[in-house]
Amino acid sequence: CSSDLFEKRYDQLPPNDAHLQRIADHVSAYLQIVRSQLLATVPKAVVHCMVVPAKQMLLEHFQEEVAGKEEAQLRRLINESEEIAEQRDSLRKRLVLLTKAAKEIAAFM
Repeated sequence: CSSDLFEKRYDQLPPNDAHLQRIADHVSAYLQIVRSQLLATVPKAVVHCMVVPAKQMLLEHFQEEVAGKEEAQLRRLINESEEIAEQRDSLRKRLVLLTKAAKEIAAFM
């Protein structure tokens, strides 16, 4: 129905003008699509450009803040229980021993 109205608009123009008007209408429709995509995309890009540097600055600040802390202070920050801390330390020691053993075995092979 709407295409009939669209075609009637071109019917009233000379053939060359109708062809040019069709091209103009298609270009105009394309530009509207591009415009709407830009309107949706540019704010996202601006926010991205603001968030990435802020995230990096926060990470650097956090690293500086945490780097000077003692182990006990760090455990309080992460609310780690003594049992978990002891288990982690035990596993770390076991890993060191297993790594040494693997190196010694590899040296004999």
